[in-house]
Amino acid sequence: MAANNYVLPVVDLFKGNVRRQIVDYMVTSPEAEDWQRKSDIADIVDASGESVRQNIQPLLKYGILDVRDPDVEMPLYRRGETDVVVALQSWYEDSDVVLTELLGTTGCQNLVEFFLDHAEPDESYSKNAIHKEGSIDYESVMNNIDTLVEAGVVREVEGTRGIEYQLQESADVVQFLHTLNSLLVQTYQERSS
Repeated sequence: MAANNYVLPVVDLFKGNVRRQIVDYMVTSPEAEDWQRKSDIADIVDASGESVRQNIQPLLKYGILDVRDPDVEMPLYRRGETDVVVALQSWYEDSDVVLTELLGTTGCQNLVEFFLDHAEPDESYSKNAIHKEGSIDYESVMNNIDTLVEAGVVREVEGTRGIEYQLQESADVVQFLHTLNSLLVQTYQERSS
């Protein structure tokens, strides 16, 4: 994974603490329907204005935010009216898996990206194989794999040398991550053209 700079959109959506906080706020708060300045959002998520500014463009392109009058000096933002937001709201209401926790560390993000984008669905992987094939720090694999097991993204299976991990392709959380990723790609393409 270190060889290229591509990041799976569903992982990129939750990159960084400020971005996760903005996503959480925009998806869950009734106030997010109101037009707000960047400084208002910064106050709500307890982040610097610069941190919020750095996350505005990706969140606009992913459909988490809408903007009014983008060319004025101080544009206003609110929750995006997109399929991405609708899907996230539905997931937040119906699931016990909190995406901002599942994707809350770089280690978990790297593991999710490995299993969704690089791992063969019918294959199982030892921690060492995940480390080598996914170019993920071994300590990071050790520290974060249980989070994916608990969330149902992967399951433990008996391998030739002990416990290995396999993507649970039919699990609700995995299906949702694939669906959300597709929606993010589609929305990003529509909003980038």
